[in-house]
Amino acid sequence: MIDLKKVDQASKMAARWLVKSSQIVDRDDPSLGAFRTEYDLAEGKLRLSNEVWQTSEAIRALLKIHARTGNPAWKDSAVLAGRYLESVQCTPKDGMEAGSLWKPWLQGKDSLSVSMNYRSIVGFLELYSATGASHYLDNSRSIVDWFMKRVYRGGGTHLDRFFPDKKAFGWPRSHILEEGSFVTLHDLTREDRYAAILRDQVDGLISSLEPEGTFSCMHTPRMETEAEAGPNEIPSRSMYWHLVPMLMVQLKRSSARTMDALNSGVALMRDLQDPEGFLSRTYPLERGAAARSEPDGAATAMFAFIWMKMREVSGEEAYEQSAEKALSWVLKSQFVVHREVDAFGAFFQERKLLEGRATNYLGGLASIYGILACEEYLRVHGGR
Repeated sequence: MIDLKKVDQASKMAARWLVKSSQIVDRDDPSLGAFRTEYDLAEGKLRLSNEVWQTSEAIRALLKIHARTGNPAWKDSAVLAGRYLESVQCTPKDGMEAGSLWKPWLQGKDSLSVSMNYRSIVGFLELYSATGASHYLDNSRSIVDWFMKRVYRGGGTHLDRFFPDKKAFGWPRSHILEEGSFVTLHDLTREDRYAAILRDQVDGLISSLEPEGTFSCMHTPRMETEAEAGPNEIPSRSMYWHLVPMLMVQLKRSSARTMDALNSGVALMRDLQDPEGFLSRTYPLERGAAARSEPDGAATAMFAFIWMKMREVSGEEAYEQSAEKALSWVLKSQFVVHREVDAFGAFFQERKLLEGRATNYLGGLASIYGILACEEYLRVHGGR
């Protein structure tokens, strides 16, 4: 068992780094409240990228640590981030895209991600749970209203790009990949449309599952794939996104069929885990071949969380052992040297090449999911 005091300290340090170094607090900045979670290697600075759903994930992490510690600073930061999400949500004045989180980008030409809209529901739902303010639930339902009217045509997949200058949706396609928002919305509202999405979501993912535990859609032309993964590689983060929707449903709607699918995919990632505890960014499809990529702190934290939840739903000790190895590695990866002022408290994410030299990439996702993994471990083991 990991020392709970160390887990508590690590989670708090990462949360402080996230708020101090990543969140925009300049009142004159139009992105006030958003989190800068991508790192510019050349400039050595955090910048905005995928800021909508990553800000939503930061809200989730901060409210988890707030629920345990009661520290109002974490909640205040999450509420500020919620205001940012509300500021980018389209209203009826924006026409057919009302409900989407695209407002600042609708006049541009760059393609926009569809899935980031429903992935961001989790932040609004966490704020609704923490504050009881009904407008957060309304924000969530508006996203689903838009998705159902404008995008989704059934079958568990959807076109995942919107081209604002053409007002048209296009390839690639994607499964419905999110972290339990639809099952939570069904629990809160009992509306049949959420149950229908859940069925499509799980059926689509199970139909794509291959015998060895991967998903055929990862290697299917015109389906969404991890940007840095090759055609014959298993991306660890994509495995997380394909497994976590089924896990979140299984936690509330137990099914032997879903459990079998989960065990297949989650056990594969356990087999791929390095003896030191980490997961690499990608793995060759050919079993037994060595990973060619660096350790991925975000993916390792993601699966630490998944393995803890799998221990809860399956009772299998092997998942707890994998989770502890992963979380131990994440804790050891934390930047704790005071002279590294900009990095102090962050969890390691990955290394990338800068002028031919491997350099630490200080992304925010590893810290966000590191906090979530720490808080889940403390919840399971009674840490305060």
